[in-house]
Amino acid sequence: MEADNIDCALVQEPHSYRSSLPGYPSTYRLFYDPNSDIIKAAIIVRSRHLSIFIDYKNTDYNMVTLEVITGSTSFTLFSYYFEPSKSIESDLHKISQVFSSKNLNRLVWSMDSNSKSELWFSPYSDARRDKLSDFISANNLFIINEDCGPTFRATQGTSHIDITVVGSDLLEKHLSWCLSENESLSDHNIYAKIPRGCLLSPTLFNIYVYDIPITNNTEIGMHADDTAILCEHNEPGFISYMITRYVIQHDHWFTKWKIPINTSNTEAIFFVINT
Repeated sequence: MEADNIDCALVQEPHSYRSSLPGYPSTYRLFYDPNSDIIKAAIIVRSRHLSIFIDYKNTDYNMVTLEVITGSTSFTLFSYYFEPSKSIESDLHKISQVFSSKNLNRLVWSMDSNSKSELWFSPYSDARRDKLSDFISANNLFIINEDCGPTFRATQGTSHIDITVVGSDLLEKHLSWCLSENESLSDHNIYAKIPRGCLLSPTLFNIYVYDIPITNNTEIGMHADDTAILCEHNEPGFISYMITRYVIQHDHWFTKWKIPINTSNTEAIFFVINT
């Protein structure tokens, strides 16, 4: 965590021994269910400047819920492990009970989903993905994974099963997502946010908007002060999701650089190729 300058790590399937998590410095704060023989979820806090409160009611062997306060800002951290052998509906029902008492606009949810979907850049999908993606969308949450490769590596192979989901308030503050090559004390890779810089109109305007954010699965086209966000896919729902995610995720960039969005002249157009 020090090598990547990580303040909080939301971990699934951590290496554990006798109901404890060995290998972490004594200065770190470890949050998990100490009454469980099996530990499938944990949250590790390195920073000493964060006020942390564990929600014991919503913490057990495969989930940990923390309330975090930093300055005047508070948010919820939620680490969850989906058992591959269990019905995903039972997990989603359990999670919905947790979410019923939380401000989901300020949620960071990290999970080992044991589910595969192109929404989180798996090369193929499975039967569990629709229920999970529908649940995420129904709660107005957003997947922030980028196409950085497999998130799980073990002797039996690799897969894209780890997902990071955030609420709308935090999506505006999120800048990027990547995988770390450092040891994670788990079979799952560390994934982290890395900030991008911004610059400061005809020729100067090109410089002004040079670093307009770009995300996977979307392209941006600009002519003078007209902007088009483009996404190509055979499923309209996927297109709508990716464009909505782009607009919300980068609204803070437009606001920061005082570029107003004229909503009265904004519309969505779907082009279909008839075969």
